[in-house]
Amino acid sequence: MSLSVTKGGFFPRLVAYLIDILVVVMIFNFVKFPLLIIKLLVPDLFLFKDILFQYDIFDLGYYLFHVAYFTLFTAFAGTTFGKWLFKLSVVDEEGNKLKFGAALFRESVGRFLSYISIIGYLMIVVSKDKKALHDYLTDSYVIYSCKFREVRKVVPAPMPPVMPVNAGYAYGVQPQPAQPVQNVPFQAAPADEQN
Repeated sequence: MSLSVTKGGFFPRLVAYLIDILVVVMIFNFVKFPLLIIKLLVPDLFLFKDILFQYDIFDLGYYLFHVAYFTLFTAFAGTTFGKWLFKLSVVDEEGNKLKFGAALFRESVGRFLSYISIIGYLMIVVSKDKKALHDYLTDSYVIYSCKFREVRKVVPAPMPPVMPVNAGYAYGVQPQPAQPVQNVPFQAAPADEQN
């Protein structure tokens, strides 16, 4: 990476991920609750039967919502809510936000591979660049995105010359009027003194 930045370590990324999972579960359960009521009323509805192996529509919906949440936030904001709390951002090798395709691959296939082999996440601990498997697959980095203000040295401007203040005027005494300048006629020096 050409930028001189601090990369996010294992524990901040783990806590940020857990916060994001909490957000996803809360939002998904808000949507899921009315469907559970329908499932109780009509348990034989085809929507509530296993679709893929032992997974039903809720499991697939959760997975799709999970991938959409992480992909959209990573692609368009460069961070998720949990990462935002820890001032973390996901960037490519040039320091830009990930493109949508790279974010989708990172958050679907990359996370799936990191999840099934926990080693994919533990690579953050041993990797020099603090990259997980899904980071290596998409050439991405998780960095601290703190914005620092540029500090400029302030050099005071030179002060104008101080004009003398009539001390009496400073203490409430009125200044005396200035004496008029007397006109003195100009006299030229005699010619013999010019040598």
